[in-house]
Amino acid sequence: LQPNLPRMNFRGTLKDAQLSKHRLQLTFAKAHFHDVFPPESRILRWLRSIHARLVNRAKFYLSPEAASLYLPFTLAERTYSPETQKLFNETGLAHVLAISGFNIVLIFGMGLWFMRRSLGQSERLLLWAHFPKFCQGITLLGLWIYVALIGFPIPALRANVMLTILLLMRWNGQSSAALYSLLLTALIFIIQI
Repeated sequence: LQPNLPRMNFRGTLKDAQLSKHRLQLTFAKAHFHDVFPPESRILRWLRSIHARLVNRAKFYLSPEAASLYLPFTLAERTYSPETQKLFNETGLAHVLAISGFNIVLIFGMGLWFMRRSLGQSERLLLWAHFPKFCQGITLLGLWIYVALIGFPIPALRANVMLTILLLMRWNGQSSAALYSLLLTALIFIIQI
């Protein structure tokens, strides 16, 4: 889940090579270092292309003002103007422009409501004992795809990890799952840094 971090790569023209005391000594002319990014996986390239298509479609159909508010809320794309950012800062609503835990829980709640309403029409599914867990699992999977689509921003990733741990613990019958999911998420993010 870590972003592509650059690796240092050395380039230069070999001027002289000597072997002394079992050591190879190289002398270079015009030597320099540059950053090399590891190749992206097919899945990440595919997600980035979908993200770019959704951003382009929103910019095509929406006015610049509407797109500057729509894109940060939905695709974590910072396209708003400095005037818009200043207005949100002055009114104390700058946090609204970021995808955070609130947005993730809101999306999860709407997705869960939609799943229960659309699949709840079947009497056979309603009688199934694991129907609530099934709806939560499918909604959580969709949420992970969404977080991958927007590029795994840290606040959204943190909220998604916490929600995943919370649901897994609740499914296993933990009574105080909220506190443990908060603690486990904090440990995961502290250890990763």
